[in-house]
Amino acid sequence: SDSDKVSAEYAVAVDVATQLGILEGMGNGKYAPQGTLTRAQLATMVYRMTTGDVTDVYTANFAGGAAEAFSDTAATAWYAGYVGYAADAGYLKGVGDGLYKPNSAMTGYQALAAFLRVVGYNQPGQFTGADWTVQVAQVAYEIGALEGITGVDLNAAISREVAAQMIFNILFSDIVSYTPAFG
Repeated sequence: SDSDKVSAEYAVAVDVATQLGILEGMGNGKYAPQGTLTRAQLATMVYRMTTGDVTDVYTANFAGGAAEAFSDTAATAWYAGYVGYAADAGYLKGVGDGLYKPNSAMTGYQALAAFLRVVGYNQPGQFTGADWTVQVAQVAYEIGALEGITGVDLNAAISREVAAQMIFNILFSDIVSYTPAFG
C-alpha cells in the first residue's frame, strides 16, 4: 500500500526484487522503502538470492548455525535460519566479539560487501583490513553495482530501496570464479 513512497529512481529495482521474491514487505501490506535496512533483513535477502528458496521452506535447517556463530542470535529468532545460512556460506560477517547485531542498521559498504560475496568476490582476505571499504567501493564501481545510486553515504545506514537497487545491479553483473593457481 505504500508503493507510492518508493523513489522513482529505485522503482524498477524494488519491483524486480519483489517480483523475484528476494524482498518482502514489512507486514500490513507495507514495504517501507525509506526504512533502514537491518542486518537481519540483509541476511534474508542474501539467503533468497543464493538459494532461490523465496518461500523460506528450508530456513529452519540453518537456524542452529546462527546461534553457534553469534552469541546474540538465538536459534528461535525469525531471522536465525537466514543468518545461519549466510554466515556459514561466508556471505556475512559479524561485527566482532562473536556478535552479529541482527537488529542494527546495515551500512551501504556492509551490504555491498555481502552482495559482492554472493557473486564470487569472497577470496581470503578480500574486503578486510583498514581499507576494506575502499576495496568494496572499487569492486562495486568496476562491476556497476553502484549504478543509479547517487547522493547516498555508504558509511551510513542504507534504506531498503537502496538495497533493492544494489541487488538489481548485482543480479546483472558477472559471477566471479577463482582458480587458486591463477587468481
